[in-house]
Amino acid sequence: ADPVVARADALLPSFVPATPYSLPSFAAAGMSFLAVAVGFLFLEEPKRTRPVSDAAPGSPIPPRRTVVGQFREAISSVALRPLTVAYFVVAVAFAGVQVMFIPFVADSFGYDATAAALLLTYVGVLGVINQGVLVGRLSRVIPSRTLVAGGGVILGGALVAIPLTGVIDRLAGDVTLG
Repeated sequence: ADPVVARADALLPSFVPATPYSLPSFAAAGMSFLAVAVGFLFLEEPKRTRPVSDAAPGSPIPPRRTVVGQFREAISSVALRPLTVAYFVVAVAFAGVQVMFIPFVADSFGYDATAAALLLTYVGVLGVINQGVLVGRLSRVIPSRTLVAGGGVILGGALVAIPLTGVIDRLAGDVTLG
């Protein structure tokens, strides 16, 4: 990885960080932009027929609903506003955890890029088992509302516990990590 980082550092402008942790992120972003460009150039837009303007009340043509309009409806709804706000808070928090996870394990536990990748793979496999096996079986026994509430509480607790892992490890005398 060091020769690649050195080469990238020489090629990229000085304001672009070239580290073993940032280069895979830049590669992923580049592949995402490439996928968007390929999709834009080679995928056909489906033929859609939409009314040009909102239909008159009582008309058989349904009014046009845009994504922005649907979002405004959700925010203005007393019942949906808390859910919409909570969704955005959780999405931003989860994105922050994803972005900072590898530097966090590098700083806190001394993991290199390979160890961090193995840890993320382990977490991914646990996620597949959790979603594919555990949640499927639990959803047959426990009502969905209870399952979602419990999952939300567990996810919230996990997000709070992530920054405390180093403290817990030190308090336990480094037993939790071996």
